[in-house]
Amino acid sequence: CVEPTLSGFKSLFRNTGIFVDFGMLQSMVVDANSSVVVLPANEFFDARCFEDVRTAAGAFIQEHFPKQARELQQVVRDSLYDVPFELVERPGRPPLESFGVGTCVYLDHPLGSRFKLVFAAVASDRPPDGLRTDLSTVFKVIEKIRCIVAEERVGAVYVPLLGAGKGGVAAEIAFHTLLGALLEARCKGGGHHLREVHVVVYATEGHPPQLAPERAEYHTDQLVTLYQSASQ
Repeated sequence: CVEPTLSGFKSLFRNTGIFVDFGMLQSMVVDANSSVVVLPANEFFDARCFEDVRTAAGAFIQEHFPKQARELQQVVRDSLYDVPFELVERPGRPPLESFGVGTCVYLDHPLGSRFKLVFAAVASDRPPDGLRTDLSTVFKVIEKIRCIVAEERVGAVYVPLLGAGKGGVAAEIAFHTLLGALLEARCKGGGHHLREVHVVVYATEGHPPQLAPERAEYHTDQLVTLYQSASQ
């Protein structure tokens, strides 16, 4: 059963609200005390993740951390100080430290902000393919977010379509994969801490959304129904 909301629609699975919101992640009304915002990054957590305003993370940072992108990147890098990394050589350019896809960094009100953030490495960036997101990485990231939510007692999660756009995954496939990963996480131990999940589909006024609402509603109805029947 799918019900309309002011920004999209919602469904219910095991008493967890599954919301699909059409709009921009940086414009969503977030309860800072009980919510976490997921920002996609690449395996290097390099400057492009923080400064490219054409991405969900870059646009969010520009809106809520103006002129602080480099500082925020340093906070993330400091949080990775004890995480093993691989030095990746790049032809004609300096090597970069890769922390591996699936790595997540949780920040509690960084730089004095009102937000709780998770920077999630969802994309690899190796020649000749460039930025690429494997669908299995989405499940890996959501599983780590489930653990963060349980440990930090966060009630709501806001997450854009991981892998869509620069990650090379078609928006409809990204939506289907992300929703499946969220429902799978809800079925696992500790999944009850996920009381509210918001999948944010990029949309701007006067332009069609990243994914047509009727397709998003179709996949939501199909997947929630499937998990309801298969997990009883």
